[in-house]
Amino acid sequence: MGETLLSVLTGESWFWDSTEANQITFNKDGTGTLICRTELNVWIAAEFDWKLQNSECLEQHIDLTGNPPKRPSLLSQFTLEMALTKRRIPKLGDVDMQRRIINEELLTDAAFVPKQYAIKLKTGQFLAAFDAREHIKNSPNFALCIEFDKSPYPPQEEWKNPEKAPNDLKFWEWKEFTCHRLPEKKGFSEGIFSKILTSFNRQ
Repeated sequence: MGETLLSVLTGESWFWDSTEANQITFNKDGTGTLICRTELNVWIAAEFDWKLQNSECLEQHIDLTGNPPKRPSLLSQFTLEMALTKRRIPKLGDVDMQRRIINEELLTDAAFVPKQYAIKLKTGQFLAAFDAREHIKNSPNFALCIEFDKSPYPPQEEWKNPEKAPNDLKFWEWKEFTCHRLPEKKGFSEGIFSKILTSFNRQ
């Protein structure tokens, strides 16, 4: 079965770090989830609504045959509209998000206005953005990457009190997210993308 932009975009969650703390997930029904956290601190755990400017792009064929190239290769470019909502993710693990000061309690109303993003979908052998920035040793590689022209996390001016953690961590600079962790060994076995296809087809 061939893959489409929709099946690739919604097949797995996309991570900013290899610990999978910060992530974005697109669902096929036009909803998704955005999580922003570090260890025990959570700032955003919210659903969002999304749609492509040109919905026909979702049926674009995406070729995932063969092994991922060593150098990044562009698979698709598209414009996507996202609207962060005040619908909370009920739990992160065993932690009840209803009791946390997050989302609209930390963000201004402007953070919940729909915004457009230009996105590039790439294949290759990528480090998670955080791992690459911090030069973390023995970090895993990922086969797919989405790059936003601006971060899906709200910009500085849309935080009520950006002092401390937001200003220190600069969430609004986080633009690249990866998915599908590759085997942790030298080289890659034949048919690695067949495993990706299998994981997508299970969705």
